[in-house]
Amino acid sequence: MPTSLLFPTDFPVASMTILDLARDYVGQNECSAGYAGNLLRTARLVTRYGLETISQLTCEIVNAMFSKMPGSPQLKHNTRRELLTVWRWAFESGLTNHPPLRLKRIRVKARPVEAWSMKMLERLLCAAAQDHTPVSRRWPQVTRALVLPAWIGLGFDTGLRFADIHNLTIHSFRNNCVAVSANKTGKVTIRPVSDETADEVARLFKLSPDGTLFKWALPRRRAFVMWQTFLREQGVRGSSKYLRRSCATYVHKKAPGRASDYLSHSDTKLIWRHYLDQTLLDMPEGPPPIRRAR
Repeated sequence: MPTSLLFPTDFPVASMTILDLARDYVGQNECSAGYAGNLLRTARLVTRYGLETISQLTCEIVNAMFSKMPGSPQLKHNTRRELLTVWRWAFESGLTNHPPLRLKRIRVKARPVEAWSMKMLERLLCAAAQDHTPVSRRWPQVTRALVLPAWIGLGFDTGLRFADIHNLTIHSFRNNCVAVSANKTGKVTIRPVSDETADEVARLFKLSPDGTLFKWALPRRRAFVMWQTFLREQGVRGSSKYLRRSCATYVHKKAPGRASDYLSHSDTKLIWRHYLDQTLLDMPEGPPPIRRAR
């Protein structure tokens, strides 16, 4: 779309703020609510460190900003990627003559992916079923023994993200499947659930006053705290994100190459980088053992 259609002819484009640019990008492009929020947070962050207007979008100024910005390499890497998204769009839309080129790369140290094994999942399910700690002051009859087995089963069966599980309603279930539009990507995701998980879900729905599965008793923040507390008490590393990783790992173990489709990824590289725990997969045969002198 020509610039003249986006802004009045007398609009001082060079003085347009990075935050307004991000807002305009979100308004002109299809973005999930989560991704739109990330872009706006990035715009506010770079503004805090001196990158305020489109006229400052040059490789020299942006590289200098990142060199003085505090924070982890991962934070800088994510900020750089999201800033490039709106900068590239501004250049293609004719809002700036400076192309997003020659930016210094910010390398992030890769870490081995860690997921929960089947043995650990079984241990967590067993512990959850026996944990009668209330999770809500308003609904004291709702305990971890009601909530966690359903959440663990859904997370492992479907590989859904935290927000998508938390947002499930009675209309998300039919024919022993979960059918949702993913909050982060907007993609339709339909995945089967086991009979055991379906039974746990049914127990919760019998108590729900409004057709939501978890929200009626657990606001999002309280759900985070419940998970953190439960895992700390069990002495278990990780978070509820490990359910998605475990799902991907065991799908790949059962059907190599299918895990990326199962998690609805557009980029197949993501599955190896962030989701597959290779210690739970079949490892290639190593060298023979060294013979020990006796």
